[in-house]
Amino acid sequence: MNLVIYINETYEEEKALYDIDRDEVVIKGDYYHDKIDHVIEGYLIAKEIDDDAVEDIWIDQNHELFEKLDFYDGSLD
Repeated sequence: MNLVIYINETYEEEKALYDIDRDEVVIKGDYYHDKIDHVIEGYLIAKEIDDDAVEDIWIDQNHELFEKLDFYDGSLD
C-alpha cells in the first residue's frame, strides 16, 4: 500500500487519502464536515501505518487527479 495525502490548495481543509498502487481514493473529506484529519489518522493507526511515511502533497486545479478526487474548485464563490 503506497499512500499519500492530497490537500486541496483551493480549499485547504479538504483532503484525500489516496492509494497510488491501486489508483483509488481511500478516504476523502474536509475538516468542517468530516473531521478528515482525525479520520485519516484513525485509518493509519488501524492499518498500523506510520503517518510519517505518508507524504502530504498540495494540488491545484491543474493537477491530473484534482477532478478524480472531486475537490472543490472555488466555483461556487
